[in-house]
Amino acid sequence: MDWIGLYAHKSLITADSSASATDIAQLMAKNHIDSVIIKDDDKVTGLVTDRAICRKIVGEGGDAKSAIKDIVSNDIPRMHLESTIEEAVDEMRKSEHRYLFILDKDGESVIGVVSMQDLVRALKERLEEEATALKQYISGEM
Repeated sequence: MDWIGLYAHKSLITADSSASATDIAQLMAKNHIDSVIIKDDDKVTGLVTDRAICRKIVGEGGDAKSAIKDIVSNDIPRMHLESTIEEAVDEMRKSEHRYLFILDKDGESVIGVVSMQDLVRALKERLEEEATALKQYISGEM
């Protein structure tokens, strides 16, 4: 069984909620990422995505120099690193989020982020492995 912790991004790029949308966008560009974890006083408080900046700042004519705190998603679901891919997909579907925070073994600290794209990639790999195994079984190679 695949745990989501295997697919989580663990090198977390973070910023303070007082950072501007411009600061966050530059951080994303520099690190080739599409989301940044927001922290206040060393505690994870939310997530900002390139999509949020595009829609809520650019699309709605907001000020890119204002603090990012107005567009931070503070309700990102959190799951244990040993949760399954299926549980993560179900949680994303239920909560309508494209990201999940991954918690440590104690369930206290955020140690990673997993995106819907990461889970789609994981499921694709699993299906390819199963298809190969079935082809080998059918052809008598097993």
